[in-house]
Amino acid sequence: MENIKLSHSLNTKHEGNLFCAEISPIDGNLMVTAAADGFLYGNYLDNSSVPSVLHQSRELIHMFSFDVENGNILYTAEDCGHLHRIDLRVPALATGRKEVH
Repeated sequence: MENIKLSHSLNTKHEGNLFCAEISPIDGNLMVTAAADGFLYGNYLDNSSVPSVLHQSRELIHMFSFDVENGNILYTAEDCGHLHRIDLRVPALATGRKEVH
């Protein structure tokens, strides 16, 4: 075990426990993260840009999952009991996010 070394570190900008991290099936350089601070961030593994807010919740985001048929779509599981459908092709500040109940 003493030969194990850290190969990469990523500053996600989260201010709470990190609950979920997954590499985008569309862009292998994009790591999406969710945490107790209620933010869903897009983080580029090559640090080519600062992390961007993909979604913000009033509650913590326990986890998310990419849609198996469309890697541009993901679903969040939030503490308030809601699921949110996020389309990564739509800017985060755009209105009309679809909420799934």
